[in-house]
Amino acid sequence: MDGFSFPAVTKQHLFIALTTVTLAVSGCRVINPAASTDGSRSTQVSSVDTPATPTAAPPAPSNSSIMNSYEDTVTGVVKKAGPAVVTVVNTLKPTGARGGQQATQASGTGFIISNDGYIVTNNHVVENERTLTVIFSDGKKADASLTGTDSSSDLAVLKVNGQMPSVVNWGSSTSLQPGQLVVAIGSALGDFRNSVTAGVVSGVNRNIGPGYEQMIQTDAAINHGNSGGPLLNSSGQVVGVNTAVLTSSGNGDIAQGLGFAIPSDLAKSVVDQLTKNGKVTRPFLGISYQTVTPGLGSFNDLGVDSGALVQDVSAGSPAAKAGILKGDVITAVDGVKIDDSHPLPLIMSSKAPGDAVTLTIFRNGKETSAKATLVERPS
Repeated sequence: MDGFSFPAVTKQHLFIALTTVTLAVSGCRVINPAASTDGSRSTQVSSVDTPATPTAAPPAPSNSSIMNSYEDTVTGVVKKAGPAVVTVVNTLKPTGARGGQQATQASGTGFIISNDGYIVTNNHVVENERTLTVIFSDGKKADASLTGTDSSSDLAVLKVNGQMPSVVNWGSSTSLQPGQLVVAIGSALGDFRNSVTAGVVSGVNRNIGPGYEQMIQTDAAINHGNSGGPLLNSSGQVVGVNTAVLTSSGNGDIAQGLGFAIPSDLAKSVVDQLTKNGKVTRPFLGISYQTVTPGLGSFNDLGVDSGALVQDVSAGSPAAKAGILKGDVITAVDGVKIDDSHPLPLIMSSKAPGDAVTLTIFRNGKETSAKATLVERPS
């Protein structure tokens, strides 16, 4: 991805959360991948003959108050972001000889990001489109045009004219923590517009197959038809683009509550380019690598517990010209450490072809550096 490649993953059954309707039959597309603020405490000293009165501990919040707070948060998110969530209806190009078969409709979800009518959704929602229609939360409809798509990230941007009912703002996915509250809004099964589900961030930086790396995992239900909808934090900001749900593993185990979203920091970079240029231009370093974890680093005696372990270097690539070797561990780019919060694809998404970058490398127990000038990723 983006000039890098990843190791093979365990075969899994991954369902794209897209609803396709032909003659009133619903379905989906299947992919087979893989104290005080300073920490001090005040102590009161009493005389010997005047015992100190113990300070009563503050009462613990009741279950009802906790539930009320949770409900207030979720309903607040929905009130803020819900009007900016739309249903995207894709009337597909007819298939078959001479286009004789009846046109099929596919539907997904999108969200409005600007008052001039730009809408984000998944690329697979708008693939093979003949016409596109947007249905707003109040039921009103508008024709939409395709501004740009990017199959590598599975993102697309649409444009509609007229006054927008509302917009949502991007939040940062970098600071997401497992256990953090998130809310998903989408057109479940294509018929149930603005369906709301809530849950937590179950994990971050999940790799579930080619093209689906660095994903946010959530147990907020993501149903068919939710593709392209927003995953929102407690402030009502978009921290992910809901994309897929995993239902089983390669050994037949059945899974529940495994939804995945494209992190907002990656999505926003792609969307900005699609909005401005209609396409995405990516930098190319020319390596394939494996993400270093503490377990991998210890098992292979790498000497580091994070980074990118180089598995191959493309001949004539910027990495090759910079002297990068198989077995090197790239630990930072321009001083930004490669770790769970800053994976290599995210760091590189802020770069452009022609940029000169400094790579920090760990090789044979020693740290060194190299400079590489990025080029445009080959098509």
